[in-house]
Amino acid sequence: MTRTRTCLVLFALLLPGSIALSQKPPEVVPGEVLVKFSDAVEVCVESAFRHRGSRPELEELFSELRLREVRAIFRSLDGQEEVAGGTPGLSVEALRADERRTLAKGRAARGLEGLPPELPELFHIYRLRFEGGRSPSEVAAELSRDPRVVFAEPNFLASISELPGDPFVDGDQDGSWELGSWGEAYPDLWGLQALGWQGVWEQR
Repeated sequence: MTRTRTCLVLFALLLPGSIALSQKPPEVVPGEVLVKFSDAVEVCVESAFRHRGSRPELEELFSELRLREVRAIFRSLDGQEEVAGGTPGLSVEALRADERRTLAKGRAARGLEGLPPELPELFHIYRLRFEGGRSPSEVAAELSRDPRVVFAEPNFLASISELPGDPFVDGDQDGSWELGSWGEAYPDLWGLQALGWQGVWEQR
């Protein structure tokens, strides 16, 4: 009994270490962070960065982080895409109205009325690219201390560990892409094979 108990204790002590060793730290894009600003920043940050000097309250942030690019993640033709045409004062309220108009149009096209109140606002989220070789985690932590920032995090890379078993891609799931899902002598999605996309599908 004592020997069994000792083995169980050793197993319990070693298990967390073995799990930790098997888990790789997540990969991130070097020199990039993702940031969401609050309404305390009253203009499009991409717009302000393109027109340096137009928003003095953001210049210190741009300089301290040594930014080389600011780009809104969620874009629309009525919003940030107009920045290149010269709109240094594009306001948060204009972006919010544009986002809600776009969502309402999409929902109406599907026969849905109104906007759910719990929908998150996405228009004030940006990808910031910076110089200087600093760690994205370090830059994200620094940004998180800014009261104008809702969240900041490295731009994590995600990958799949298993390929989806889609019978419409590979009917008999043997990797040959030769049969359809009902046994026909050609794959259902033969266009993927014709375009040579097997390699893309099989990439993890």
